[in-house]
Amino acid sequence: MNKRILFFAVLAVVLVAVVTVNATGNENRVSEKVDKFLETRLKQLDADINDIIADELLNVNKVDKKGLSKDVSSALDIITPELLRKHEFYLASDELEGRGTGYPGNDKATEYVAEQFKKAGLKPIGDNNTYFQNFTVGKLKTRNCVGLLEGSDDRLKDEIIIIGGHHDHVGKKGQKNGGQAGGVIGNDEIWNGADDNASGTSTVMAVAKAFGEGNIRPKRSILFMTFSGEELGLLGSRHYAKNPILPLEKTVAMINLDMVGRNPNVAVGISGISSFSDSDVIKDLLEKEISRTGLKANIQDGISGFWLASDQASFTAKDVPALFFFAGGHKDYHRVTDHPEKIAYNHMALVGKTVFLFINDTANKDKVPSIAADFKKQLGSMARGGGRGGMRLSIHPSYDGLTEDERKELGLKDGEGGLKVETVMEDGVAHKAGMKDGDIIVLLDGKTLDEESPMETLQKFLGSVKKGKDYEILVVRGGERKTLTVRWEEKAQ
Repeated sequence: MNKRILFFAVLAVVLVAVVTVNATGNENRVSEKVDKFLETRLKQLDADINDIIADELLNVNKVDKKGLSKDVSSALDIITPELLRKHEFYLASDELEGRGTGYPGNDKATEYVAEQFKKAGLKPIGDNNTYFQNFTVGKLKTRNCVGLLEGSDDRLKDEIIIIGGHHDHVGKKGQKNGGQAGGVIGNDEIWNGADDNASGTSTVMAVAKAFGEGNIRPKRSILFMTFSGEELGLLGSRHYAKNPILPLEKTVAMINLDMVGRNPNVAVGISGISSFSDSDVIKDLLEKEISRTGLKANIQDGISGFWLASDQASFTAKDVPALFFFAGGHKDYHRVTDHPEKIAYNHMALVGKTVFLFINDTANKDKVPSIAADFKKQLGSMARGGGRGGMRLSIHPSYDGLTEDERKELGLKDGEGGLKVETVMEDGVAHKAGMKDGDIIVLLDGKTLDEESPMETLQKFLGSVKKGKDYEILVVRGGERKTLTVRWEEKAQ
């Protein structure tokens, strides 16, 4: 009945608009506004109907609350498809212009996230007591969002669990971006990024609301974060990992949510348990809460093929164990067609409920496993193959841009850039070629790097390389230029 009322309400608005057109004579202007309003409302109505079908016919979202405290049970009910849909339809709206790093739409997204963190009662611990951690990407200014839920135990509250996801996407036509695929379609020239990663950001905000408004205070503290610059090379998460607001040695776990809004009939991939010293403890906790929520999930013993392509990698590089929730790819990935009406909100709510319960469990345990001693070797082993967008070079580039003095020393012309290498991963392609921490990449197979977006140049290069072929990379090391030869072997995967 509610859906019928909504439908007729939309029709009523259209009729009023038609009258307005006749009265004012501004047919084109009003017609465009009506079309946009109607399109948005019908998309929301379509998403509502899909949720009803999923809820009633597929019997999802039926959480087993047996054994939960009254407070936790009530807090769990805060994470709803309706809440997630509200966040999604704003973050992935045309108003935010694809949330490109360093552009106004990205700033609007962070303002919205900060507002939700404030409503949830999180403590602002960013720059100047705000919810923002500012940094620059070349000449562009951008920011992460940070909000803290302080723990209740005097002994354990200094230990932190991070839950995060990146809020940036690849922007609109004409903006610097991290991989706009497929091009413009008709008048659609905005890469809205509903799944990538308004879905993860929306879920982080929903979990924050459940803890905050649900008055759930576990023993350990929980740091809620959203990152900018992920599409340009994990820049926001790597900025935090290099400039932590709270000590990384006290950060016991990181949970990253990236693209968790699609593929409801496929198991959500959860990787990273092998980053914990006692993976069985983490696996048992996950299995318990997955069983409770009914989330279809695949807990992977090894590392996901996309591990190095999302923000948890910035934390495991600093010896913080992490989990990566990823619901899989789809044909709309990095295309203008990644729209919010395509999100499976019931399924996404199950992800949020599972994460909420898992974090609450982990934050209340007397002891949490540390980083696995062999995890960096695991990273080096998997880094030799290809990944999202092509091959991997197996490095962690620095987020820092080059100073003017460094540009002069390197002899770079206007428009030419360089990429500092922060870490070279053991046994990876770059390591085998002789690349070292601190090298500055200035040429990729004879081609210069873009001054403002050197990571974009690297990504395009990696997307074009072929296995079994030699490529030359020119680096500067201690003022001396060195040419390295890299090759991705045919058997490397």
